[in-house]
Amino acid sequence: MIPFKGRKTFRDSSRGLLDSIGIKKAKTGAGDKDPAYILAQNTCLKFVVYTLLFIGFVIVILGTTIYKVELRSRAAQEATEKEKVLSRLEERNAHHKLIESHMSLRD
Repeated sequence: MIPFKGRKTFRDSSRGLLDSIGIKKAKTGAGDKDPAYILAQNTCLKFVVYTLLFIGFVIVILGTTIYKVELRSRAAQEATEKEKVLSRLEERNAHHKLIESHMSLRD
């Protein structure tokens, strides 16, 4: 049987999480009673670089999405203009046929 060593508390799990991202806990002040957190300079640099990369990635994704939508709307607009012309020609031809049939009925 495995001996029970007690359950992990939130403090234990948060301490491991802080260590994994480069933040170390220390004590400062008179008698080393006040808690302090030490953040390494390279950790700050990594955070800034990753944040800038993420923002750049989002900007690229949004830019390409807007560009695709613009291209599609232009293509749709050109298609609708062509469809309008074809529709007008069909209506014109139908109107001419109707006039011709009325004229032939009169004769």
